[in-house]
Amino acid sequence: MEDMEVTNKTILITGGLGSFGSWLTHRFCTLDYDVTVLTRRNLKLEFDLPFKTITCDISSLESCQSAITSSYDIIIHMASMSDNFVEIHAEDALSVNALGTRSILETIKTMHPKRFICLSTVNVCGKHTGEISEQSDLNPNNYYGLAHLFAEYYVKQFHTNRQIPYVIIRLSNSYGYPRGYDSSKWCLILNDLSKSAFKDKNIELNRSGLATSHVLYVEL
Repeated sequence: MEDMEVTNKTILITGGLGSFGSWLTHRFCTLDYDVTVLTRRNLKLEFDLPFKTITCDISSLESCQSAITSSYDIIIHMASMSDNFVEIHAEDALSVNALGTRSILETIKTMHPKRFICLSTVNVCGKHTGEISEQSDLNPNNYYGLAHLFAEYYVKQFHTNRQIPYVIIRLSNSYGYPRGYDSSKWCLILNDLSKSAFKDKNIELNRSGLATSHVLYVEL
């Protein structure tokens, strides 16, 4: 899709206090965007920059409609149930990751954002060997990937029916220290190893260390 000039530079980041979202919030604040963060619960971040917050449970359409009352040039949607927990709570994964995306889209469908950017996951492709691309088969093998695939379909549906310009980004593994003091993402392997090296002056591998994975650094 063609680039569009941002005029008022207003941006809404759902999940903008999360492990990855807090890095985006920091970045856009430093670029002088007018940043609003949508969050389910307020978390303390390790930086102090000007941004607004609105509290919302995206699994509830009524909550979204009550909270999101302004228009935004760009909406970055990354509020999501963590993949650490969805195997246990399949219904919550669908309610938050899939229907929550629909609630956001339903709420902003008449606000005419210049871009809706949806952060999805490579898990929509399931298990693959070799290179994964936009043309790879979609065959999620866990609830996390399945819920995000439904979310992608909702985004495309609202583009077709309501002409909402969109971008879908399928993330793989990310790394980088959490900017929230209460983050649950210290359990990720690179974060955990860094924390162990700093606190305990020791790095201990509990597996062979031969596993490979593509990773993305969270700082833009």
